[in-house]
Amino acid sequence: MWAAAPYLHNGSVPTLAELLKTSGHCTSQFSVGRKYDIENVGLATTQEPPLSEHDP
Repeated sequence: MWAAAPYLHNGSVPTLAELLKTSGHCTSQFSVGRKYDIENVGLATTQEPPLSEHDP
């Protein structure tokens, strides 16, 4: 889905809240995973490790 986190053409923004911040206040690194941040609308900046080697 095109309107799902991470956002922008290169997936560089984990949440919509981060998208609205100035560049000096944005998260510079984040992990991609299944945890979702419902307050900031996007990926949680910290993710749990996969349960097995077959989990994405």
